[in-house]
Amino acid sequence: MTPAARKGPSNRFMGCGVVVLLLMTTCGLWSVRTTRALLEFKRFEYTPPGTALSTVVGAAIDAGFEPWPMCDVPAEDGGVATVDLVKQHGPPVGSWHLMVNHVDGKVTSVTPVIPD
Repeated sequence: MTPAARKGPSNRFMGCGVVVLLLMTTCGLWSVRTTRALLEFKRFEYTPPGTALSTVVGAAIDAGFEPWPMCDVPAEDGGVATVDLVKQHGPPVGSWHLMVNHVDGKVTSVTPVIPD
């Protein structure tokens, strides 16, 4: 007796198709999440001068940033001090830094930095 011919794709083909679909979905979701985080990171650059330092640092901590070990660089010329906040990401992305320059508790500028 010969086995009857089956119609449709094999189980192995369907299994591979499901795995590929899951991988593509995961990659797409990760990409969207990273893009949203990058947009949130870049928006700090447009912080208006004179904003309270505690407001900017609080918003950064809510976005997942942490104080870098050197944290607060003391005031140099002109009394400008710098707070460095960092957000760690996985290997393909790396870490993101927010350099918050401030004088007397008021922000003068925020510079987003992505090290090479």
